[in-house]
This record gives sequence, C-alpha cells and structure tokens, in this order.
Amino acid sequence: MNVRPLLSRLAACTVLLAAAIL
Repeated sequence: MNVRPLLSRLAACTVLLAAAIL
C-alpha cells in the first residue's frame, strides 16, 4: 500500500477545504 499518493491527496483535500472555509 502506497502512503505517498494518499498523503498527497489528503494534503490537497485539506488545502481545498481550507480555501473553501476561508
């Protein structure tokens, strides 16, 4: 199981969520 793609996807989702909130 790869952790890199999952982590990068999680980071992207976090950034998008933060942008949506702010």
